[in-house]
Amino acid sequence: MSTSAPQLRVPVPSYMAPLSLLVPGLGQWLLGHRGRGAGILIAFFLAVALSWTLRLPPIALLAVVPLWLANVWDTHLLAHRRPPRTALLMFLGALPFYLIGWYVTNIDLERLVRGASRVRPLIAGLFQPSVFEGEGWQLSETARLVLSRMGETIAQALMATFVGAVLAVPFSIFAARNLMAGNRLLVTLYVLSRSFMNVLRAVEPLIMAIVFVVWVGLGPFAGVLALAVHTIAALGKLYSESIESIDPGPIEAIRATGANQLQIIVYGVLPQVIPPWIAFTIYRWDINVRMSTIIGFVGGGGIGFLLAQWIRLQAFRSAGTAIWGIAIVVIVLDYLSAKVRQRVI
Repeated sequence: MSTSAPQLRVPVPSYMAPLSLLVPGLGQWLLGHRGRGAGILIAFFLAVALSWTLRLPPIALLAVVPLWLANVWDTHLLAHRRPPRTALLMFLGALPFYLIGWYVTNIDLERLVRGASRVRPLIAGLFQPSVFEGEGWQLSETARLVLSRMGETIAQALMATFVGAVLAVPFSIFAARNLMAGNRLLVTLYVLSRSFMNVLRAVEPLIMAIVFVVWVGLGPFAGVLALAVHTIAALGKLYSESIESIDPGPIEAIRATGANQLQIIVYGVLPQVIPPWIAFTIYRWDINVRMSTIIGFVGGGGIGFLLAQWIRLQAFRSAGTAIWGIAIVVIVLDYLSAKVRQRVI
């Protein structure tokens, strides 16, 4: 007759929860949930540091009290082998940052309601756009000006997309990990290309437009340059990711024939990535049309420049005409680009 050794249940120390009361996350860390404990500790001290850095009133520190108490309760649950309330803990961890953001951004719902009367003329202009004049269906001078500037905006986005797409191709090839592996030179090109595109993508087109307005002056040329530079980075990233997700079989077959790197790219890579590249490019043109409107506010030309002037002059009927023109063009282009992407992909 064989007897099995009794299994001893190691008791969990009862002081784990008080430890989390003293140092948030310490109890979880000692219980083996190190990522959880570190996250709680970082969230707690980051919220306290932000409150101190932004010079918030001392009462703002009460926002971390729910997280502090939930952290103690979470340790108690883990210590007694009970399922923790992760969703509640994450919500209470985000709550202090939301309240800090509410205070820092000066959100005032009363001011939102009180200032509604100021926007009534603009809303009235939206319902009474200056489209026709006189008797009949003769377009007004405002409508003709809006059509002209909308054409300029579309052409601006088209030129920026074309230039950006062409220049994004070499950067995307250098930024594709599966093509740049093998020797130190290729890895260096990969790192440099990725870093260059990350830097360009980090700067918003609006900031680039301000730089180019100072550089080349007011007008659509500055807007084209700003959009083109940002398009290079955006499309370069999308192009490179599509290269990294291709089927490696054709590449290996072509490489086995003794083909060089250029031949591999031309015959093994490009046939697989052309359809998604076309879809990405059309989608980027749609985005550039929207961006060019905002860029016009800082002197980048197009309909945005005209809209900013009319708003400053309180010509709200003219501004309403421009807004309707922007909305119609964006809706039509969005529909057409979706149809083209659907057929290509």
